[in-house]
Amino acid sequence: MKKLRLTLAILILFSIVQTPTNQVKAETRVQYRYVVPDGSTTSAYCSAQEPCDLGRAIDVVAQPGDTIIVHSGTYYPPLQAIDLLFINKSLTLWGSCEFDASTPFVCDPDARSSILDAQNANRVIRVGGTGGEEVHIEGFTIMGGTGVSMFPCYASYNGCGAGIHATDLESLTLKNNYIYDNQAGNTSGIGGGFFAKEINFLQVEHNSFRFNQATQTGLGWGGAAFVADSGGPNAVIFENNQFFGNEISEDDLPNNLGAGLVVTRSNNVQIHENAFEQQNAMNQNVNLIGTSLYLSEITGFSIKRNTFKDNWGSSDTSIGILSDGSISQNKWWNNMVFYNLELLGDVQADISNNFLGRQMLGGTVSRGGGSTNIYLKGDPSSPPKGIKIVFNTIAAADCGIEVGDNSSVDIAANIFTELTVPILLSQINVTATIDQNLFYSNTNSPPGNNPIFEDPKLVDVANGDFHLLPGSGAIDRISGADFDEDIDGDTRPFGLSSTPYDVGADEFRYKIFLPLIVR
Repeated sequence: MKKLRLTLAILILFSIVQTPTNQVKAETRVQYRYVVPDGSTTSAYCSAQEPCDLGRAIDVVAQPGDTIIVHSGTYYPPLQAIDLLFINKSLTLWGSCEFDASTPFVCDPDARSSILDAQNANRVIRVGGTGGEEVHIEGFTIMGGTGVSMFPCYASYNGCGAGIHATDLESLTLKNNYIYDNQAGNTSGIGGGFFAKEINFLQVEHNSFRFNQATQTGLGWGGAAFVADSGGPNAVIFENNQFFGNEISEDDLPNNLGAGLVVTRSNNVQIHENAFEQQNAMNQNVNLIGTSLYLSEITGFSIKRNTFKDNWGSSDTSIGILSDGSISQNKWWNNMVFYNLELLGDVQADISNNFLGRQMLGGTVSRGGGSTNIYLKGDPSSPPKGIKIVFNTIAAADCGIEVGDNSSVDIAANIFTELTVPILLSQINVTATIDQNLFYSNTNSPPGNNPIFEDPKLVDVANGDFHLLPGSGAIDRISGADFDEDIDGDTRPFGLSSTPYDVGADEFRYKIFLPLIVR
């Protein structure tokens, strides 16, 4: 990212409003406040010539709408404080900045060199509004937070939001932050790195969530992050973040959810271009649901172009309870889970252009245990919702797709290879349309109409590269499809025949195939 180069001069925004009397609206003035470690606790303006202590700049000097320029260095909690920082007004905080009394400030948010270290004794940041505040936090390392027995919390949990705890805002933007080694609770906890509730517009972009934990023992949700009751009427956006090595609890409880990210009761949830790696890899709790991602009661979701790799639990990605949306252009690979993707309950979804598989060693699925790439099961109390599974490449597992009770599903134009059971159907209240799928090198025979039995010639199934090679039996086999992109964003269709679409997630074209790379 380019460094932000901003001058010391105060930015003056001129806004002239024509009125019947030709009056001119007063100038709007944006104030910069300057902060250094061990800064002044008495400065009246927090200027570059007399920079403030961080707490004074935010609590006393800054007015709503101001921008806080935070010098590189390490900041610790004040004595007898609950939070290292408490924000209750509209503010922008820029970290990783350099300046002095005579030099304009320069900020490099990617450096994350403004370190907020709560030393495992305090929460790091609490943002509490009344519903109208707008807060932007960028360029910080947020670490060593604890939420144990700290007000406010969620329901009866022991601790919430150790790194960042945010509630009741018009908007919150977290960008280019390193959120590291925060633990919400001791005996139960929620949102180890980040907790958000009732945020109308939430944007979490280009952050790294590493080694956060919901709770030491007991029940936990959202080791890295937990979001509830947000996005209305706007959106909840997680984009280009890295989730690595986050945990839930030392206890393997069946109701624990999401070592990575949990979002519930929210609107327009966009999970795009994130990398989820090694969630629950230390505790290896086999009952953990949605170890990378858990969504529930979501009005409109999009899960797109993410990678899910080397995660442990019962399921890697879990969608449930009154949710509807799309799942496209993702890669699930080498996860020690029973289900890479599961949809449970009253869920409606389109699943397309994904790679789903498990690592193969010596022709068998590695790590042991049963594995299913996609599992769905409906709600017995309501009519089955429609799920479409089209143009995916599904490989290297015990079962490709397992359709449980009370389900309605369309399965078409997918590749199934290196599987024991390509498609397994329940006999209880299931409506399934299965058509024009390619099956190769599977143990059991598949169901469905118009099957294709040819070698798809994938680049490297054993290492998770499911692109097509020249001469693949998947090339130019489908007509009349309504898709314009494949898993890589390449244009569909590329062929010129009467059946120009390729089966599976990849639309073949001559190019150099590189090994599967996951951030």
